[in-house]
Amino acid sequence: MGIVALNLMLYFVLQTVNIVVCTKSLRTGRDALEDEYPYVVTVELKLTNTTTNALLCSGCVLTPTWTLTTARCVSKTEDLLIQDPKMSWVVYYGLTQKPSQDTAIAILSGIVHPRYAASPRMLHNDIGLLRTDPITLKQFAKLSAVDMFSMNGYEVELIGFKSTNDTSGKLKRTLQISSVVVKTCEGTVTYPGMCLARSCSLTDACHQETGGIAIHSTGVIALLASGRKRDCLENNERQQAYQIETMTSIVPYIDWIHTHIKS
Repeated sequence: MGIVALNLMLYFVLQTVNIVVCTKSLRTGRDALEDEYPYVVTVELKLTNTTTNALLCSGCVLTPTWTLTTARCVSKTEDLLIQDPKMSWVVYYGLTQKPSQDTAIAILSGIVHPRYAASPRMLHNDIGLLRTDPITLKQFAKLSAVDMFSMNGYEVELIGFKSTNDTSGKLKRTLQISSVVVKTCEGTVTYPGMCLARSCSLTDACHQETGGIAIHSTGVIALLASGRKRDCLENNERQQAYQIETMTSIVPYIDWIHTHIKS
């Protein structure tokens, strides 16, 4: 296939992204509908001497026994488990069913990308995998082969959990969906990475955990690496930064992911 044909194909794929029209739901984000994005899950730490869990990050289930998340989440959790072997980590799914049928599945092991590196100012290759006991879902996440770097200026959906505690102290998880726009990062934060910008006034997007996903009509294109927490506390919209989240693009890691899943 020639270069012209490939460019035309990519053009028509990208045209499936909707034009942004700012409505109330876009300005505030929205809660997921029943059974919407069932493959987006939470990764949680079961603490000792308490029934309360700590929400670590989000992830997306690729197969019954493999879940995609950030390397940072895997690495930091493994450090915590070394410090307290009595703790355990689990994946929770079924959180958008009505009534909620949240089910905990044991995580057997975690894998971080061999070239993952983290510093206060930079994340390299922030991709990780979790091997779990079997998870039963009607639908699993699909990875997109569309390169995020070719989508600058296009709208995608940012999906992830925000957490609160109810009056009894029990962890409450809400799957949030916000419309955002892919943009080039103002500064170097993740490599390889892109950023997401507000398509309207998307303060709710700031509350999501790392490991949340950016999804296009062709599938998952990126994982949420970090957000501007300080910016999220700014009430004056004019003082808020245009850039709100940094993402790790999926395309460079598709072969690495498939190799581990098949092994």
